[in-house]
Amino acid sequence: MATIDFGNVTCKLQGVDNMDVLYEIANRLSYTTGGFGAPKQLHVLFNPKTKMTYTGLIPYIVNILKKHNISVTLNDCRKIPVENADYNIVDGITPRDYQQHVFDNASSRMVVQMATGAGKTLVLAGMIADFSVKPVIVLSPKATLAYQLRDEIAKFLGEDVGILTGSESNIKDITVVTPQTALKSHILEEAKALLVDECQFLGAHTLFMVAKKARNAYYRCAVSATPWRDGNDDLLIEAAINVRNPKSNVNASTLIRKGKLTPCKIAFVKQEDTCGWLGSYAKTYDTAIVENESRNEKVMRLIDKSIKNDDGSILVLFGRIKHGMKLFNMIKERFDYSPVDVTYKGQVYHLHTTELIDGATDMDMRNAILEGARQEKVKILLGSTIADEGLDCPALKVLILTASGKSSTRAFQRVGRVLRLYKGRNLAHVYDFMDMNKTFYKHFLYRKALYCTEPEWKKNMSVINL
Repeated sequence: MATIDFGNVTCKLQGVDNMDVLYEIANRLSYTTGGFGAPKQLHVLFNPKTKMTYTGLIPYIVNILKKHNISVTLNDCRKIPVENADYNIVDGITPRDYQQHVFDNASSRMVVQMATGAGKTLVLAGMIADFSVKPVIVLSPKATLAYQLRDEIAKFLGEDVGILTGSESNIKDITVVTPQTALKSHILEEAKALLVDECQFLGAHTLFMVAKKARNAYYRCAVSATPWRDGNDDLLIEAAINVRNPKSNVNASTLIRKGKLTPCKIAFVKQEDTCGWLGSYAKTYDTAIVENESRNEKVMRLIDKSIKNDDGSILVLFGRIKHGMKLFNMIKERFDYSPVDVTYKGQVYHLHTTELIDGATDMDMRNAILEGARQEKVKILLGSTIADEGLDCPALKVLILTASGKSSTRAFQRVGRVLRLYKGRNLAHVYDFMDMNKTFYKHFLYRKALYCTEPEWKKNMSVINL
């Protein structure tokens, strides 16, 4: 008979001395990092000598023990916090059926996949209300998302929600935090509940350390449209929270069928190889993607086509700043670049109908540009990877992906940018590139396979020549 004693963060296996079984557990609870020039490193999350690992990984241990016909008892050593808060969703806001389904199946530890547009912030707020404890920490991977989370949770709960970032410290019973600042604060160890937005970032060392330091957080819940990692370090997400439960998942196809997301057409623009392999990935990418005039001209044709068809506001995503600036200058020369005024937080910003945001854009300016896009004053928005998560501009209905790459999290997040419902727009258009360069063709195949996992996306796919 085996026993697993578990707390909020870690657990210990008792009663198993068979080293073959212990090393099988260690092998299952391991992952590698590195590659692409960096040395590979093996990380093992189960110590066969101490027999300790993280609580979120218990289901893997149980499955291995069952395979070896070893019965196991789980011994919950956690202290259930006393309810000391009375939070409620404000009157007039009613959760949708699939959101209520998440609440109805809620547990003290859960990871929930919710497609972009599913209202995951309302789900986070609903979980806070269900837990009825304080203090509560809501972890956001980026400051830009942290402020957005604070405002939305405050709206849903009718409560004053705090913020803790590198530039602002205002701690409340519910506080939205960023990783670096949270690690330096006392509030982590005091928190009785830890909620994580965009939990795919839990694979990053700093965010994982936040989850470890929140030792008294009995409630641990995480949401994301893509609650996984592109490597095999998904284990870190599960270690910090729990193994994913498919019963609570809400994918994009489900929401499209329910009329809660906009249907989309995905077209792959065929691009012939112009350079082959040039000795390094960076040089090949620069020549085949960034400086490829034929390819960049096709981006211009897509913009022209979208404007003439009145398909909606346009989002152009790029991978490198140099590429973004090149496309930005081409667009300014060929399409409307009229001045527009946008008011944000009482201040008037003098913008243009075409704007670009990247990591260097001042936060207030970035938010003003996004507000301009929401109002359809900014009609063409160029963005770097900063737009991969949390960009909430329903007016954007055309997406042009000008980079390459095979990241599954980015692929899903990016398509989700143009799927939010918007008046008068009943179809979203996504343009990706089918680069015939051998390196980038592999990336195309990978992205296409990912898109095909969503049935409502798969049925509206095509390849086009421009």
